[in-house]
Amino acid sequence: MRLLANAIVAQREQALPAWAIQSAWLPGAQPRPPVQLTLWGWGADHPNPQYFLSLEWTTRAQHNVGHVSVPHLDASLALGDGMSDQAARIPSYQQAELLLITEGAAIPLYQNF
Repeated sequence: MRLLANAIVAQREQALPAWAIQSAWLPGAQPRPPVQLTLWGWGADHPNPQYFLSLEWTTRAQHNVGHVSVPHLDASLALGDGMSDQAARIPSYQQAELLLITEGAAIPLYQNF
C-alpha cells in the first residue's frame, strides 16, 4: 500500500506541483486531521451512479472519508439524484466525475467489472 500511495503522490506532484499534501500524522496521535490521501474502494448493490458518486463524494456524505467539499459538485450530484429518468441524469453524474478529477478530489485507479 505504501508503494502505491507514494506512486500516486509522485504522479500528483508532477501533474499539480502547486498542490501540497500534508502527511505528518502518525497513527494514534491526537487530534487526527482530515485525511488528505486515502486508498478507498467501494462496491454497491446495483450499478446506480448515485451509489458511486453521491454517497461517497458529497460534502455531507456518510462515506466521504476524504472530507471532500466541492459545492458545485454537490449541486451537480443533487441535480442527478433528483431525476427519475436514467438517461436524463447521466450528464449530471458525468459532470460530477469530471469535477472530482479536475478539482483533485479523486484519482481513479481502476474499476472492477
